[in-house]
Amino acid sequence: MIIKKVKIENFFCFIDSVLFEFEEGLNIISAKNSGGKSHLFNAFHWTFFNSVYVDKEQDSTKKEWKSAEKVVTLPDNIVFNAQNGEILTTKIIITLTSRFHESDEDNDDELIDYNFEKVMKFKKLEDNILPISVPELQIWYVYNGETHYLQKGEHNWFLDALFPISIRKFMWFQGETVDELYDFNNPSTLNYAIKEISYFPIYENLVSITKESQYSISKKIDNELRKRKNLTARQETLIKDIEDSKRRISNYNDRIIECKNEIENLSETIFIEEDKLKGFDRFSDLKGKLTKIEYEIKTTNDKIEALSILGKEKFVSKWMLNKCDDLIKASGINLDLLSMEVKAFQPTDNPVPITLPGPEYVQQMLDNHICYICEREVVEGTPAYNALQTRMADFKANQTQKILSDNFTELNRFKRNLLNELPSISKEISDNDEEVENLLDQRKKLLLKKDRLYTESGIEDDKLIIAGSTTAEQILNRLRSFNSSKSNAEKRLVNLENDKRAEDNELSALLEKKSKEFQLTPESEDITEIKAKKYIDVISEIVEKLKIKAL
Repeated sequence: MIIKKVKIENFFCFIDSVLFEFEEGLNIISAKNSGGKSHLFNAFHWTFFNSVYVDKEQDSTKKEWKSAEKVVTLPDNIVFNAQNGEILTTKIIITLTSRFHESDEDNDDELIDYNFEKVMKFKKLEDNILPISVPELQIWYVYNGETHYLQKGEHNWFLDALFPISIRKFMWFQGETVDELYDFNNPSTLNYAIKEISYFPIYENLVSITKESQYSISKKIDNELRKRKNLTARQETLIKDIEDSKRRISNYNDRIIECKNEIENLSETIFIEEDKLKGFDRFSDLKGKLTKIEYEIKTTNDKIEALSILGKEKFVSKWMLNKCDDLIKASGINLDLLSMEVKAFQPTDNPVPITLPGPEYVQQMLDNHICYICEREVVEGTPAYNALQTRMADFKANQTQKILSDNFTELNRFKRNLLNELPSISKEISDNDEEVENLLDQRKKLLLKKDRLYTESGIEDDKLIIAGSTTAEQILNRLRSFNSSKSNAEKRLVNLENDKRAEDNELSALLEKKSKEFQLTPESEDITEIKAKKYIDVISEIVEKLKIKAL
C-alpha cells in the first residue's frame, strides 16, 4: 500500500482546497508548530477511521480522541465569513495504490489506485454551526475503464486488509499518543513493540528453527548411541534429564503460542468493540447531558411550585392586607367605640378592670380572710369582706363582659401586629414575584437547551437515546472485561517467557555438561548425524549473531 496524494478541503487549518502529492520512497512533512502537521494526520484518521485527535473541551493543554460526528471540522475563518443559512462542506479524498483486492493467485501483483472520499456538510445558523449530514465514506477505483464502488459492508474488511489491526496503532499515531501505544513502565514493552513493527521476529524464528534442529539432531545421535550400547548409566541419566527439559520447553512454547493467540484475538475483539462504540458513545454522552438538564428542569419546577404554594398561604393569611394601612389605622375609632361598649357592661364604677385580680385570687382572699393587695386581714361582716363578696358576684354575673374584654384585648394585639407587619408585605410580594419570574426564565432556558441538544444530535426520540446509551454501556462493560482478560493474558505471557528462559538456561547447562561427559569413540565418528551436527552448530551460532546485530 502506497499513498499517492491527499486532497483536503475546508478541514481545520486547511482553507479551501489543498493538495499533497507524494513521490516514490520516503516523504517527509515539515512545518512549524501549528503548521498543520497534526491536522494532516487527522485527515487520514477522519477519512479511514471516523475519528480525530483534538483538544479537550475543558482543557486545551490535553488532547483526546473524538468521533467525527462530534467535531466541527470547518476552519474558523470559513465559519466567520459565511452567511447565515449558508451550507459549508468538509471534503477529503485520499488516493493510494494497493494490490487489486479481486486479483487471483496468478495475478497477485496487479496494482490499483483506490480513492477514499469522505464529505460532511454543515449549516451556519446565526452564531452556531450545525451538522446537516454524517461523514459518509465512499471507496472507489477505476478498473478496465469503468468506475467501481465498494459496497458499504465491504469497507471495514477492506480497511482491515490495508491497515492490519495488529500494526495499525503504529501506522497512525501522533507523538502525543505514543504513551497510549504501550505501557513503557513495563520492561518488556520495548521488545514487544519491536516485534510488532519490525522484521526482527524473522531472526527470532531463524534462531528457533536452528535450535530445534540442534535438539532434533542431538536426539537422533543419542538414539543411535543407545542402539550401539555406548552409553554409561550416568550418561543415560543425563540424556533423560535433557529430554525432560526439552519436553518442558516444548510445553512452554505451546502455552506461549496459545497465550499470544489469545492476546491477538482479544486485541482484535477490543478493536471491533471500540469501533462499535464509536457509533454509540454519543448516546451515553447525550443521555448524560439530557439527564442533567431534566434534573435541573425538575428542580426548577419544584422551586416554582413551592413558591406558588407559599404565596397562596401567605396571601390568605397576610398578603391580602397589602396597602390596607389606612383602613387598619382607622379601625382604632371602632375599637374605641367597642371599648366604651365593654365598659357599659361593667356594673361597677371601680376603675380597676373586672379581670383584676382574677376570680381565683378573690376567692382565695375570702377563704383565707386576707387581702393580698394591701396584706390586711379581712374579717367577715366588714365592708372589705363584703366588697370581696360583691366582686365575686360581679365575676359570676358578668361572664359576657369578660368575654368582650378578652376579645377586645385580642383585637388590640392583632391590630398592633398587623401595623408592624404591613410595611414588609409589599417587599415580600415583590421578592416572591421576582424569584418566580427568574425561575420561569431559567426553566425556559433549560427547555431551549434541551431542544437544542436534540436538534444538534439529530435525534428526537427519547427511546432511541435510552436504547443507544444502554448499548454503549453494554459495549463498555464488554471492553472492560476484554481489557482485563488481555491484561491477565499479557502477565501470564511474561511469566511463561520467564519460566521458559530459565528452562532454556537449565537445558544449556545440561548440554554443556553432556558435551564434556560424552567422549565419542572412533567407531562413533561414522554416525551421519554427528557429522551433520557440526554444520548445524555453525549455522545456529551465525544466526544467533545475526539476531543480536539485528536487535
